[in-house]
Amino acid sequence: MSIGTSWLIAVLIAGLAVLIWSGLRLRLAAAQRRERELQNLVDLRTQEVRSLGSLTEKINSGVGLDEVLEYVWESFRAVVPYNRIGFAEVDGGTETVRAVWARSDASEIKIGTGYSAPIASTSLGRILETGKQRIINDLADYLEKHPQSDATRAVVEEGMRASMT
Repeated sequence: MSIGTSWLIAVLIAGLAVLIWSGLRLRLAAAQRRERELQNLVDLRTQEVRSLGSLTEKINSGVGLDEVLEYVWESFRAVVPYNRIGFAEVDGGTETVRAVWARSDASEIKIGTGYSAPIASTSLGRILETGKQRIINDLADYLEKHPQSDATRAVVEEGMRASMT
């Protein structure tokens, strides 16, 4: 084997080694990125579990509904972003829904404690029947399609743009 051939083989081997090393570095960087993403996800889930555990403790401590809802308002934004939380009770005897608690970032709460409406005049009846949550990503658009919805009109006037029920 000549010196030129040996030199060529050495260059090819070195080039191959550089390619392999570069590929390994890329795979390592991707694995490290994925590890950071997974750690962030674990941290988020841990926070969710802690928040739910704290809520369970609060409920089990015998505090009232207002205190539990205040706790949710104050502490759950890290888990679920929101600008408004409302809580209503359904009166099966009169078939009405009545707001018993509300908090909002808005300067004025349009649907607050005491607001009531017949279930038949709302879309809550369907939610109660199915037990499935409803997410409205564009309340203004929903209001255009359901102009008879006084509740939607009121929360849109508060400045809310989406809703999860």
